[in-house]
Amino acid sequence: MDRVTEKAKAYIMENGTELQKACCAYLLEEGRKNAVERALAAYQNTDGGFAHGLDEEYAGPVSSQFAVISALGLIYRFGLGESELYAKTLAFCKRTQRPDGSWDDPEEMRQFPVPDHMGSGIYVEYKTGMTAKWLMQLGVSAESELLEPAIRFLSKR
Repeated sequence: MDRVTEKAKAYIMENGTELQKACCAYLLEEGRKNAVERALAAYQNTDGGFAHGLDEEYAGPVSSQFAVISALGLIYRFGLGESELYAKTLAFCKRTQRPDGSWDDPEEMRQFPVPDHMGSGIYVEYKTGMTAKWLMQLGVSAESELLEPAIRFLSKR
């Protein structure tokens, strides 16, 4: 391991979250994928969405689409597409997709401190596009009942 990698690893292991530590260990071939899954699951709500600081700028308990996007990226990167964690996330995406095909943050998030770039009605195209991107990366077909409406929504923008 080179000096820069060693310093980065030491910093993450001393200062990082459990998820960051698990990801670092796995990427350096010193940890297991199931440790990443367990650490990510700590941020998952019973509704299948994610919150609780997965997105560092929002620590509230209401599921955030930005946090879901982050989780989908991690699920893809760490090969968790066959996990229950992903199944719950996919069910959340199906349940929360709006009639116009978009995904957005729920109004309930405003009960908690939320940065200016988060919240209902803000960056809906981005949230929809990134959700669709990761779902496609995870094998959901563009022609599916889930992604076809999202693509239609984005093509009208």
